[in-house]
Amino acid sequence: MLVLALLASCNSSGSDEPSPLIGKAEILTSGQATLSSVSIPNGSNVTSWTGFTIQFTGDENGGTYTTNAEADLYQTAVWKKSGTWAFGDEEGAVIIRDGNTAEPITVTKLSETSVEIEFAMTTALSSGRVDVVEGPWVFTFNF
Repeated sequence: MLVLALLASCNSSGSDEPSPLIGKAEILTSGQATLSSVSIPNGSNVTSWTGFTIQFTGDENGGTYTTNAEADLYQTAVWKKSGTWAFGDEEGAVIIRDGNTAEPITVTKLSETSVEIEFAMTTALSSGRVDVVEGPWVFTFNF
C-alpha cells in the first residue's frame, strides 16, 4: 500500500513537465542583447536608440536587468539603467518590469538569437513631453 501511494504521488499530472519559464529565462539571460530595431510611438524621433543594449540576469523566478540607457537622450524615460523583471504568466509571454503590472511587456517573439517585446507606456516625462514616451513601443534585440 505504501509503495502504491508513493508511486501515485510521484506521477501526479503535469509534475514531470518542466516549466516553459525555465527555457525562456535561459534564453533571456544568455547574454547582452543589442537593439536591432525599435518602433517608436507616433514616429517620434526625439531620441536615438543606436547602440542601445540590455542584459537580463536571473532565472525563471525573475531577476534584474541593466541597460546603457542615456538620460540626455530620454532613453531612461522608457528603460531605466537597471531594474527588476519577472514573468507575469506561466508561459513566459509576459514580463513585468520593476513590479509595474500596469505596463506589462509582451514577448511577441523569442529565439536563441533574438527577442521582440512590445509594451505601451502610459506615463509622461517629468518635463511634460508626453509625445516622447507615451504609446506603443516595439523593441527587437539580437543576442
